[in-house]
Amino acid sequence: FSRLAVACAVLLATTGIYNSWIHISDFSALLNTLYGKVLLAKIVLFVAMLALGGLNSFVLRPRVEKSIDETFSADEHLK
Repeated sequence: FSRLAVACAVLLATTGIYNSWIHISDFSALLNTLYGKVLLAKIVLFVAMLALGGLNSFVLRPRVEKSIDETFSADEHLK
């Protein structure tokens, strides 16, 4: 699932950059138009999504896997 999520995130970022390049003529349009403001909101949400995905992949999942391994090794010592 992680590989598919990474591929989708790359595709989303690539198409978003291309679409922005087509629709935003300069930086001031990013701040002064409704399209630009919505685009900024989408960028913030996208970055938050990437941060949560990174937290899950690099912090939470390894901790859970380590906890599971420790639990099973402790169970083996009890037998």
